[in-house]
Amino acid sequence: MSRVGLNTASMRARRFWLATTALCAAMVPASAVRAADAPGTIETVVVTAEKRAEDLKDVPASISVLSDRYLSQIGADSLETLANSVPGVQMQSFGPGQTRITIRGISPDEQTGVTAVSYYLDEIPITASAQRSQPEVWLYDVDQVEVLRGPQGTLYGEGAMGGAVRIITNKPNTEEFQASARAQVYSVENGGIGYKVDGMANIPIVSDMLALRVVVENRFNAGWIDNTIIGIPDPSLSPPSRYVVSTVDKDANSAHNTSVRAALRFTPTENFTIDAQFIENDISSRTSSIGTVDAYHNTDLGLRPTTDVSELANLTATYNFDAFTVTSSSSYTVRRTNASLYQEPILLGSTAISTFQELTPETVKTFTQEVRAVSASDQPLRWTIGAYYRNGFDNSTVSATGYVPALTTTVPLFGFSTAANYNTYAVFGQAEYDILPDLTAIVGARWFHESQTVAPQHRSTDGWTPLVTLRKRFNDNLIGYATFSEGYRPGGFNAYAGPTTYAPDKTKNYEVGAKYVSSDNRLSLSGDIFYIDWSNMQFTQIDSGGFFTFVGNANKASSRGFEVEGTFHWDNGFWGGVNASFTSAHIDTPVVANLGGKTSAGTALPAVPPYKMSLSGGYNTTLWDGEYGLELSGIISVVGPQHTKLEQGGTFTLPGYGTYVIGTQLQAYGSANLRATITRDNYAASLFVNNVWNSLSPIADDNFFPTFGQPLYYVQPRTIGFEVSAKW
Repeated sequence: MSRVGLNTASMRARRFWLATTALCAAMVPASAVRAADAPGTIETVVVTAEKRAEDLKDVPASISVLSDRYLSQIGADSLETLANSVPGVQMQSFGPGQTRITIRGISPDEQTGVTAVSYYLDEIPITASAQRSQPEVWLYDVDQVEVLRGPQGTLYGEGAMGGAVRIITNKPNTEEFQASARAQVYSVENGGIGYKVDGMANIPIVSDMLALRVVVENRFNAGWIDNTIIGIPDPSLSPPSRYVVSTVDKDANSAHNTSVRAALRFTPTENFTIDAQFIENDISSRTSSIGTVDAYHNTDLGLRPTTDVSELANLTATYNFDAFTVTSSSSYTVRRTNASLYQEPILLGSTAISTFQELTPETVKTFTQEVRAVSASDQPLRWTIGAYYRNGFDNSTVSATGYVPALTTTVPLFGFSTAANYNTYAVFGQAEYDILPDLTAIVGARWFHESQTVAPQHRSTDGWTPLVTLRKRFNDNLIGYATFSEGYRPGGFNAYAGPTTYAPDKTKNYEVGAKYVSSDNRLSLSGDIFYIDWSNMQFTQIDSGGFFTFVGNANKASSRGFEVEGTFHWDNGFWGGVNASFTSAHIDTPVVANLGGKTSAGTALPAVPPYKMSLSGGYNTTLWDGEYGLELSGIISVVGPQHTKLEQGGTFTLPGYGTYVIGTQLQAYGSANLRATITRDNYAASLFVNNVWNSLSPIADDNFFPTFGQPLYYVQPRTIGFEVSAKW
């Protein structure tokens, strides 16, 4: 090619990248940055999402970072409370320990297998085995939260089809004693009073060598839904005459949570670090946050109490050689859950049983081991290689007992038990090379072999997930990138209905994006355009009897869209920003519709709003000659309409009750949070209002058989609270 041809190609490439940047140019919240020491500027953000420490603005990937300061400014202390600050991310809370995460429209039915988003606490993989059952991790004494959008199969493996979420905690400080405390009390509109008490102590045991950091949290989540409990004294009668009101339980959807996190850091030499961590989290909920009447009222045959106890342990050792760093991470997690549900005996075809109670205890134990080596970052060729092993055990039971009024006693009805064993072996590698001073190529791949045994059956799969990225640096302030990546999710067994097994599914991601940080560190912009091809998508079906569900595989689905985020800091104490995402996610080929609903090509995937955006801002200043500080902040967000089930409009007839429509069309809704904080030295007091307009919008629905009305989950009503905190 001639020199003229090269110059023309270069100009076209430059115009393409600049056009992409122009599309991405929007102001986004402080979620993407840290508060800086110098007023009105942005501090450098260091992320470890790519398994090495890097400046966020140089990483050619769609990553949002929410710093500890920003989390404090918006009052975010759990995953669902930060969702509106991140484009392309949708989080639905069904109660404590029951959060469903969707990234970039990769939204499986809630009853399918392993979640499509990988979830990490430091080095501990805690990805849930169910779509709406992410373990609860409270965001107190954390350094930052990193959200990676798009498939991350190369470095994070199974489950990272839509992306990954990483919570990075503060590590023990071996040099000085530190402590902090926070107490909060709040009131929910037409509901109860809740509280939160958190504390941290960092204790150096041997100066510059050994330290212990302990975080303790105690929380009571106030309820706001009044449950009317219905009794059936004579099951031979037909609805509605068979029902009588037995009790009304006020603010029934309350929950109590306690958590302890202990971390020990040992640094025998400046090059060798050992981190040990143990976390125990105990959640007890009185009933679900379902409303069958409206956001404040529910009718049911009984409360739905749940318990959720998690224990997580990790040992990570890191040694820094001159040319590379070696890390070994060993994790062991145990999660024990138990849920109770009262159901209509007509589902069993019985007129002798007044109600039957279903119990679903489950224990999941997992051991993971990862060893990796990461080269130094100051070389033109930088690499990461590693190996991964996982062994998991899942023991779940479904049992039911029914109450027979004629016998004035309960009788066992049915029971099923499943024991599954999981194994995964993987090796992975990623290399990046500076082809030119301003052009970098990144390639990576992960080979995996995963298997599952549910005696006497066994299934296994192996495969590759590649990554290819080109990064172009236009100047010190602007980069552009193009990426192809893949993610995968293992298959599984159907215990009670349908085919014996269902196959793994995979996503392929095509993406271009750009990042810009101004020379004066006041403006930060980033954005991307993506297309995701989802093959062999797992989805939920119902057996011919209409009682059990099972997982099947559709042929193909896809998601496409674009995301923008950024922030701007003025030199007078004001900051502001905006983030937005626009997503079109749907099935591309028809799937089986057991209930006769719409599942033709073009049907939207569940829980994927076509648009989601937020506007945030704040003001920081000093009062009374600098003796006090004042921080004001707020965020307004809008979430577009969405459907709750993949099968839309299917019907199910329950004899004696009527015909019910499957799925719910949820309308768009908006919400706003405001917060004001007064600080003095290391002390702070805050007043906050969440859901200022008291938007009572539904965000999801429950499963099938809505006997007493469509069971819906709602946005938590307006919440007003007061908080005090201190650091030493």
